Amino acid sequence: MVKLLRIKGDSTKNDTEIRNIFTETIQVLPRSKLALRSVRVNLANTPDFEDFDLVEDSTIVVDIGNATGTATIVKGDYISANRILTECQIQCNAANYISTGNNVYGYVHWQRNGSKSRCDIYETHQEAAGFIDDGNWITLEGDRASAGITNTTIISDSTAIEFFQEILVSTIPLTENVMSAALGTAQADTGTARIGAVSGAGGKMYYGIGLDAQVGTSGIYNIVKDDSLTPVVPTDENKIDGITVDNAGTTYAAGDAGSLTGGTGSGATYQVTSVTGGQVTGVEIISSGDRLYVPTDVLTLGDSGDGLATVQIQTLLPAVALGDVMKVNKVGNKCFLTLKRAGSSVKVINETITLSQECLEDQKCYWEIQGTNKEIGKSVHLNNVEVMTISLDPDPTLLGAGAQTSGSVMFPSIKPLGYNRLGVFLGFGDADTQYKAVGNPAVINSPKRLGGNLNYPGVMLGIEGLDLDSYSGGIDVQPSGIAIIDVLYPEDPDELNIIQMRVNDSMKLNIKNEQTLGIRDLRLAFYRDGEDSTGKSNGRFEKLQFIGTPVVVLEIFDPDE
Repeated sequence: MVKLLRIKGDSTKNDTEIRNIFTETIQVLPRSKLALRSVRVNLANTPDFEDFDLVEDSTIVVDIGNATGTATIVKGDYISANRILTECQIQCNAANYISTGNNVYGYVHWQRNGSKSRCDIYETHQEAAGFIDDGNWITLEGDRASAGITNTTIISDSTAIEFFQEILVSTIPLTENVMSAALGTAQADTGTARIGAVSGAGGKMYYGIGLDAQVGTSGIYNIVKDDSLTPVVPTDENKIDGITVDNAGTTYAAGDAGSLTGGTGSGATYQVTSVTGGQVTGVEIISSGDRLYVPTDVLTLGDSGDGLATVQIQTLLPAVALGDVMKVNKVGNKCFLTLKRAGSSVKVINETITLSQECLEDQKCYWEIQGTNKEIGKSVHLNNVEVMTISLDPDPTLLGAGAQTSGSVMFPSIKPLGYNRLGVFLGFGDADTQYKAVGNPAVINSPKRLGGNLNYPGVMLGIEGLDLDSYSGGIDVQPSGIAIIDVLYPEDPDELNIIQMRVNDSMKLNIKNEQTLGIRDLRLAFYRDGEDSTGKSNGRFEKLQFIGTPVVVLEIFDPDE
């Protein structure tokens, strides 16, 4: 006699296993047989169980506003949809964008949208930091001062010597970004002050610039890469700044020039700017030579006049000065770290660093200000602070608050293929075609399904509590055993997660029972071969998630059926 078993699941209670309890005990005679009659299941996250095997490097051309960048996705086996989409996002944000007008500061976000892929393109601009108006600024360490704070000015409380740390919890645009700040008047004698991009609240500073100094006397600037400091000497440090005429000499004329002798240094040169009756009244220092001079050095104006006129050095330009403008500018996979003096366009620090892979892979970075005052009453003080962000929400899947922009993606054809394999994987099958959008953000959905190649040879329907005459082999590894009822395949190539199958010719599997079994409940699950991080089989089986109410119909045949 044939027994029919209808088994129904509910993903709201258990989305990886079907378990049913029967109203009465089902008697299974020795050497009975089990067969699948029909099955219907909607599996979840099917793209995560596909291989995206790029056998050649592929490129994506991205337009953000008036700028164009080209991202290269290197060949490799990307073992899930999320893996390849994440790599596309990293490389698109690390590309160098060439603008036909003003620089473009943006963010490219790749994600899944149902069975398709989606690219969100953002554009933003530099603006005041918003210390008052933007509630996303958070003081992590120390305290803000009770007065003097504006949207562009930040001052620490100086009632104690302590570390001050302020972070803006809003996502930084990653194609290009800028943060800048100037040393304020209260910064005098401050021990440290730094600005830069960090990996979350209190995290590693990936790139930045800062000072460790006593303003106006001595100190040092540092550039920051992955929390490591590298000292950098401004090109104008120890330049002769203030002088007074000590001895006017005779027979000099305006325009006379020559070498300066004496003092602790060497190589300085001058030009006479004014005279009265042959006596020097004004002098310009043309070169500061080896910059080993010190204040009070007396230097003689040789090579002209009577050779007896002298000037005395009053001041030298310090390493750190009030009004110094620090700037952090990430472009693609590099960061430019610069310093300008107040009122000057000359970059006295102009350093370029190549960003680490860890930094490029981090798609959620924040701006941070930090510093430690040297003395009580000497605050950390920055003026004219400007930043650029995209979102009020730190979650990059929920970005917003950017600017209206136009955007496009294109997948150039690869010779001799005649198409772009990456584009086909992502659902953009028409090579050399611009897929365009306008908006905030510009949203581009793939016209076709996101999908690679199934990375498992069918879905295994397994049962617990029965020992069946079914077996599964492995490559280079012996798999663990499960009782397999059947191997299932989707019927629709565009709906790989939906399996609906009715068996016309039942495959009767022996139940390896030598005595009569009494069944009151059964547990079923859908399995795939387990894989390690490289995509190789690990010898285990993984249960697949399902959505809704899967239904499995089984038949149990008596030994004589």
